[in-house]
Amino acid sequence: MALAEDLRERVEAVAAAVAASLDLALWEVAVKRGPKGWLVKVVLDRSDGFVGVDDCADVNVRLRARLELESVILGDFDLEVSSPGLDRPLRTPAEFRRFRGMLARLKVKGDLRPEVVVGRIVNVTQDFVELDAEAGRRRLPFRAVAEARLEPELPGFEKRASTRKKALARPGGRGGGRG
Repeated sequence: MALAEDLRERVEAVAAAVAASLDLALWEVAVKRGPKGWLVKVVLDRSDGFVGVDDCADVNVRLRARLELESVILGDFDLEVSSPGLDRPLRTPAEFRRFRGMLARLKVKGDLRPEVVVGRIVNVTQDFVELDAEAGRRRLPFRAVAEARLEPELPGFEKRASTRKKALARPGGRGGGRG
C-alpha cells in the first residue's frame, strides 16, 4: 500500500497546483490499481460556488498533460475528474458554515439505528449544527452525526413524499375536494 499512498501524494501535489491555477480547490484524490494500470480519481471544489463540467474538463486535460510530462505515473492510467456533486457530503464545521441556509440530510447515531434529519442549516459552531427541520429546530452535536450531505433543491425534482403531500393537499386530491 505504500506505493499507492506515495503515488497518491505525488498526484495530489500536481493536481492541487493545476486546480489552483484555475481558481479551484482540491477536495479529494484517490489512486488505486485498476484492470489496465492505475485509476486516478480527482474531486474538485470551488469556494465561491459549484464546480461545473467545463471546470472538470479543463482540469482533466491539464492534469493529464502534467502527470505525463513529469512522469508522475509510469505506464497506463485512467483519470477521472469530478465535483462533489449537488448532494455533496458535508465533513467539517467549515463546510456546514459555507452552506448555511441550504437544505441538508443528516444521519444521526441512535441506540438501535440512525435517525435521518432533514433541515435547513441555520447555525454552526465548532461542536454543533442547528437545523430548521419539519418537526422544529434541532441542535445536533457533530460527534453524533454519522453522515451528512446537502439535499439538492431543484425545481420540479422534489422528493416523492413531498410531491405526494402536495397532491393530497390540493382540492380534488385524495385528501380533500369532492368525493
